[in-house]
Amino acid sequence: MAVLPFDTVLRDFEIDGVPSSGGHAISKEDFRDSLNALQAFFASRELAEEATISASTVTLLVAHNGRVLSYLEDEDADIPALTTGDGRLWAPAGEMITFDHFGAVADNATDCSAAMQSAIDYAASFANGGTVYGLTGQYALASGLTWMPKVSFSFEDGFHLRATATMVAMFEGLTGDDLPKRVFFKGGKIDANYLAERIIYFHDYKHVHISDFEFVDCDGNYIHLGSSSGTSQCGEAIIHDGLILREPGNPFDGDTTQPKGIHFDFPAPNSDCLISDMIIKGCWRGIAGEIYSGMFARVHCWSYPSTDGEMESAFRISGNQNVFVECYADDCALFGFYFDGEMNVLTNSTVNLPNNGLTTTTAVYLESGSSLTAKSNIFHCYTSDNQIVNGFAGDTSRLVTEDNIESDVENVFGNQGLGKVEVHVSFTTNTGADPTISSSTNVESITRHADWDFAINFDRDMVDTNYQILVDTMPVSYPGVVIPVIRGKNDWNVRVQFVDETGAYVEPASVTVTILGTVTTSS
Repeated sequence: MAVLPFDTVLRDFEIDGVPSSGGHAISKEDFRDSLNALQAFFASRELAEEATISASTVTLLVAHNGRVLSYLEDEDADIPALTTGDGRLWAPAGEMITFDHFGAVADNATDCSAAMQSAIDYAASFANGGTVYGLTGQYALASGLTWMPKVSFSFEDGFHLRATATMVAMFEGLTGDDLPKRVFFKGGKIDANYLAERIIYFHDYKHVHISDFEFVDCDGNYIHLGSSSGTSQCGEAIIHDGLILREPGNPFDGDTTQPKGIHFDFPAPNSDCLISDMIIKGCWRGIAGEIYSGMFARVHCWSYPSTDGEMESAFRISGNQNVFVECYADDCALFGFYFDGEMNVLTNSTVNLPNNGLTTTTAVYLESGSSLTAKSNIFHCYTSDNQIVNGFAGDTSRLVTEDNIESDVENVFGNQGLGKVEVHVSFTTNTGADPTISSSTNVESITRHADWDFAINFDRDMVDTNYQILVDTMPVSYPGVVIPVIRGKNDWNVRVQFVDETGAYVEPASVTVTILGTVTTSS
């Protein structure tokens, strides 16, 4: 069949009223043949890959995964999306690059690794990169994808990618000059299927934006930021409006399997993150690692302690100048919040224990040398069967508190002292000898009345009875019994005695006492 050019098919029939040499009517057959040659349609990708395409064809339409995809010829394509039977090379038409264009099959079984990597590489081939789109469908992945520089991802709500083999990460960024920079990852459901160690893994990164996602069933770190193999370019991670979930019915032991929601790797100086509006459920740790100048808002971490493993800590943070606002630590076995760093802030947040028989050692723990400002936080549980042993513990010498509510904390006397730390002391008991003070604030001395009975003598006056007393011991099975002898007339102290599980008096090895309240200097 000879296909006529449209200049011939649609030639003028009259010129100044004089018939031209052509026919006096358009040939429908010529018109139809020329139109078909411009845009060919194939009912499947396989048919297109076997076809010889007319030289006049400009566009291919190919049915694939229940939708029709458009292709334009690109004879210079290094990474063609489609190659037809005659060897011609075709690229995605329009502005949209999809995994489907490169042959990804949405049957939840066929390995789409090669097709998806080709789509990523094709987007990266443009001078300014591009966005790869994931269309609605269920796709399988048997090997990890390399996140090429300048490439972003936008997935429809119905896009579901599932790991089908072990891999280090489902999406892994490069390092150095090829690091992910000013890119985004938006939408979709990504299922590690207990096979992928990580879902997103950035060794290096600079201003990456991850949002509107659902990440499920990972035994390692769902989002892993920074690594020892990177080049210390780790900053400005913006993560929000996401669900990180370990499905119920898949227990972890916390020893060999330690799933973490967001992990900032310790060798890398991660900084300036913004993490907000997240639910992290079923992990061993919610957010953990080394981060500086981070902002965390409305992040809720919780687990399934009765059946699937207890969350050790909701937030376990090393680093300075991080701010936590309206965050929620639920079902924690050890710490709600753990801080190892200076000038961190915790405000309007909650440590909560529902009715699950769990006891949390400490709502907020400060490692040695750490400083924290804690304001308007709540530590509580729903039933008296559950207890938070300590509201604040660790090195509380640089803890500043205001308006915190500790409604279900065991080792506390008083219910009004919600201000800053006014008296603090840590000491070893030294059986049969004088106690040794390791750190203190506003404490003059410690008097031993018996092996199990000590008075902490202040060097300042207490104005009234608006105070709380927190006692922490080692071993923890020796709880302190507070005798609230805080009084004036130049003799201000608090007395603590210790008993074991049987009620017998015992001497602990070390003791920490913290008093929250209002103090004024003696006149």
